[in-house]
Amino acid sequence: MPGKKGRFTLFIVPHSSSKVWSIRFSKAHLGCIAAATAAFALTLCVLGSNYLQMLGLMPELTYLREVAACQRQQINALVMEAHSIQREIEGIASLDRQVRHLLGTVSLTPGKEAPEVRMASVGGPTAAASLAKAPVLDSTLSKDQGAGSLALGSMALMHLEDLRGGIPQIEQGLQESRDGLAELQAELRAYPSIWPAPGRVTSGFGYRRSPFGWGTEFHGGIDIASAYGTPIVATADGEVVFNGYRAGYGNTIVIDHGYGYRTLYSHNAQNLVSVGAQVPRGQAIALMGRSGRTTGPHVHYEVHYMGQRVNPKPYLQAP
Repeated sequence: MPGKKGRFTLFIVPHSSSKVWSIRFSKAHLGCIAAATAAFALTLCVLGSNYLQMLGLMPELTYLREVAACQRQQINALVMEAHSIQREIEGIASLDRQVRHLLGTVSLTPGKEAPEVRMASVGGPTAAASLAKAPVLDSTLSKDQGAGSLALGSMALMHLEDLRGGIPQIEQGLQESRDGLAELQAELRAYPSIWPAPGRVTSGFGYRRSPFGWGTEFHGGIDIASAYGTPIVATADGEVVFNGYRAGYGNTIVIDHGYGYRTLYSHNAQNLVSVGAQVPRGQAIALMGRSGRTTGPHVHYEVHYMGQRVNPKPYLQAP
């Protein structure tokens, strides 16, 4: 009830007790209470509105979380695929180095043409490094953007798988190049291309007047004269298949080089290798002498190809 000078008294009468409670307050107090009540009610309205708005956004928020989880899975799959491709690329790079090494060690000889070898290019930044530099997808994307990013991730993974599918063909091509070059290198090492000894050619290949003073005869090799005891070397890699004395030839060495090639070295003062020995090009196999039918110290050198004696001169590089 209103009191004096704008004051109010509030009586509280409990039903279970005869005692009456009274609270006195002024108009100012009443205004504060009213303002606090209004502010509380407004706060409740704002909070309720925000809560209802959040309830409306929950489905989209759940979808975006699912999109983010799928994106993380795709990124992990892309990185794993990139690492796998990188390991295969490293294997191809190893083959590439082998092929280039073989190309560097193959030395062509007169009469031999260089093979056409197509090299596969290996290099550049790795796929894993490229993925590591890629921007991380934002979880605040809209539904349309989220679906688009998932589609792009799937396309990137498919592209990597397609790229990986072409690696075996490149690897096979490099392996074929490596095997072909290794075979070519072996064949070139079997090609009798160096001089068996220093000196001057005193007799060539073909028919000649006999050095012993009567008639003509067929000379199946070339004669290279030098000082007695000059080392005679193998003109190509091969296996010694004969070491002994032949009538007319004297002390003789025959080397089988494979690929249809054999070479013969005769009139030696001493043979230095035994049958079965594997000799590389340039190894000393005998010492120059005058054993057999000869007029002076020299080496009689023959080249046989597919069982036929051929002129050694075209095989020899310039001394």
